[in-house]
Amino acid sequence: MIDLKYPYGKSQIYMGGSTIATMARFLKIGYQVSHINLNVENLDDQLIKDKISQADFFGVSVIGAPYIPSAIELAKKLSQTGKPVLFGGQVIERLEKDQFSALFIGTTAQQVVADEDIARVLSCSSLELSNPYAISHIPAWGALGRDKLKEYMSYEMTMVLSQGCHFQCAFCAASKAQKEKFKTMDCFSTDMRFLAQSAKDFGIKKLEFYATSLDFFQNPKTVFSYLNEIANIQNEYGVKFKIRCLGCIGSFISAVKVLGKDSFRELMQKSGLWCVGFGVDGADPDVWKAQKKNQNNLSEIKDCLDLAQHAGIQSEILLVMGFPQDNFRTLAKCFTDSIRYIWHWPNTMLRPYLAKEFVPGNDGWKSGNSVIKTFISDPKKFYNLDFCAIGSKSTDAKFWHRTWSNLSYLMIIGLFTPIGKCVTSPLLPQGNGGLYGKIAKFFNKIVPFDR
Repeated sequence: MIDLKYPYGKSQIYMGGSTIATMARFLKIGYQVSHINLNVENLDDQLIKDKISQADFFGVSVIGAPYIPSAIELAKKLSQTGKPVLFGGQVIERLEKDQFSALFIGTTAQQVVADEDIARVLSCSSLELSNPYAISHIPAWGALGRDKLKEYMSYEMTMVLSQGCHFQCAFCAASKAQKEKFKTMDCFSTDMRFLAQSAKDFGIKKLEFYATSLDFFQNPKTVFSYLNEIANIQNEYGVKFKIRCLGCIGSFISAVKVLGKDSFRELMQKSGLWCVGFGVDGADPDVWKAQKKNQNNLSEIKDCLDLAQHAGIQSEILLVMGFPQDNFRTLAKCFTDSIRYIWHWPNTMLRPYLAKEFVPGNDGWKSGNSVIKTFISDPKKFYNLDFCAIGSKSTDAKFWHRTWSNLSYLMIIGLFTPIGKCVTSPLLPQGNGGLYGKIAKFFNKIVPFDR
């Protein structure tokens, strides 16, 4: 399994959670698995060359659109071995077959959308592949070796808890309108206990996690049982967990009501859940409606932030802006609302982002607009689809809309970063050639990045 190099500055991602999950599945059905992390390892090193020469096939997880250019370059290099290169991950799954073929033309790359695609390469039945929600990751962590495991645990790790969100926001590229699936409690508990014991052995006193749930509190009673287990594990092993997650405003409010404010606060403190990112995404109900974000309600934002503050949780306001329906008025209100959030709720941080109308998997991409063809023909433009990147002609063709969107985005970052209340840094579109492309690439390597 191979983890791609972070496409901008110094990587803060040591290993993707999907990499560990896939390794565990392959190990379960009897394969030997090696891991290569291109953030810390080089394909030209002899040890890595040996791993590549011994492999029967390669598995690569592509976690976002900006990774596609480097995925193509990796496919070209690995294809020289004549062995299959399996590409999976959210963005790969959202590409149409003809789009994937055009991007990876001339390589041995194969698109993995479902288990059947893996089974075809392995010459086995898809039924032989283990259920990802009912398999322990311990064998995969063990396969890393002691030194690599320790390094892995020194970074924020993915807490594989659940996947699926029943909302269907138009701009979102994740799997949506789906019932949430949880990892079985037995597997989850066994995995967390392994990490806690390993941390104790390594002398690591705190483990940091980012939960996979797209809406952490959408099934409150179930998630509370997992949080209680996490609290018990911390008490048993004497290792502190620090967890952050995403949550919809309405789901969070409902979850607090289930336990009551004081009991909810107590559980958050015991479990180590310290930060929730709330998808506010603008400030106008008409824009929300156009983006199918009907779950948002202006009156609930205040209640949500009040409850988070009472629970001792840091709120991170995810402010995606610059939707096609935005205008000067709505963007100005987004800016003034950001001031209000920081002024009234001291525990609040801002995460501004710029919407991209066309991202593999979202409604804009599915519409088949001719703009998409420009990305397929010039894959470097996929860099510009990063939600941190300021808008460019390839992502927002309307000059004034692009200008006001970029200005609003940069003003929020410029105002709140110096006082430590903004955790996003802007990226320049680096998909162009020439002098500008070189400057953009250099800037993106040195700018501080959000978590």
